[in-house]
Amino acid sequence: MRTSWMTVAMFLMAGCGGTRASGPAIAAPSASTPAPVLAAAEPTVVAQDTTTTAASAEVALPVAVESTVVPPWGADHLASQAAPRPLLQAWNRADNQGWCAPMAPAALGAGEGARARVGAAPGGWSLEFDRRGAAGIAVNGEVCETCGRGAFGITGTAMSAEDAEDLLGPGATVYADGGRIDVQANADEPAAVATLLVPGQDCVYQVWSFLGREHLDELVAGLRLVDAH
Repeated sequence: MRTSWMTVAMFLMAGCGGTRASGPAIAAPSASTPAPVLAAAEPTVVAQDTTTTAASAEVALPVAVESTVVPPWGADHLASQAAPRPLLQAWNRADNQGWCAPMAPAALGAGEGARARVGAAPGGWSLEFDRRGAAGIAVNGEVCETCGRGAFGITGTAMSAEDAEDLLGPGATVYADGGRIDVQANADEPAAVATLLVPGQDCVYQVWSFLGREHLDELVAGLRLVDAH
């Protein structure tokens, strides 16, 4: 079975544009994968203003589990000028622009200094960061130890949130707004990968890092929706 980091590799390779119905197949995470450690002390969930993003009020994630874990995207949105320029370049030409709002980490943590660029994601959009000397994905899709290409990033995939309902493992963390995250960070896999469902967005997001689980958690904790208009 294809693992999530292999799905990321597919996104990083040059490819043809896809459609919503024929988006990439995202593998189900392992049930043994631990959930990410995120702060959850007496949170106050900030209501999302989706009037300036590609959010859809009709998209709801039916979750019966009560949670107090604050979703990172509940914080103030990033202004378009504060987001990496390649993100909006990728999103503006994505087929899923209408149901997959752009998101970006507010800070790069251990990846500070990496160069942002537009990535390849059939039917969706991808923001990738190249970091010299780091592990990553070569142009041919092979994992490299020091090429630094696509060392970390975020993708708004062409897969709909509804189609991904069964792909999140039982260890997925549920946020207070009904969003969910499942993380794969196994020692035998080259990258740590988070698969996310965000209320109001009808797509599956993936965040990855070849810099390790700790860096992935930093990226996820800093995720913010971007005001694209």
